[in-house]
Amino acid sequence: MAVKYGYIWGDHQNGVIGRVTAMAKVADMQQAARSWLTWGAILVLGVLVGHALPASSASPKSETGVATGITPGTSGSGSSFVFQTKGIAAQNLQLRDRTPWQAVPGGAWHSSGQPTCLVPGSATPSKVTLGLITVSPVGSAPGETIVAWVECGG
Repeated sequence: MAVKYGYIWGDHQNGVIGRVTAMAKVADMQQAARSWLTWGAILVLGVLVGHALPASSASPKSETGVATGITPGTSGSGSSFVFQTKGIAAQNLQLRDRTPWQAVPGGAWHSSGQPTCLVPGSATPSKVTLGLITVSPVGSAPGETIVAWVECGG
């Protein structure tokens, strides 16, 4: 029996070639199994790491509706108002100091002062588009809706 280029020549009657072929197939299957196990372990690790990372509890959105009941703010806080959109219950919201606003859609942005469409004491409802960020409660911290920006006449 002679070995030439990795193959065993001769001794066909004892099945030597068949045993070598079977061992090669087993080795191929073991290598494939190791590959699948490696990728499976990487996938499981990715899922575990992704689940362990903190998730955002804030969801931003743009809402168009009507602002009414505008009251002036006290020292250190902006005006408060009632905001109503179609199909959603009215929300009591408050502007923070330096909330960015536009007097008209596509106009210049302002970073100080009161939005011209939210005049305290006005009996006229104002059509506005608000950038709202809803923060979910986490643990003992309360959730709230924050007005990120105001666009008058939205």
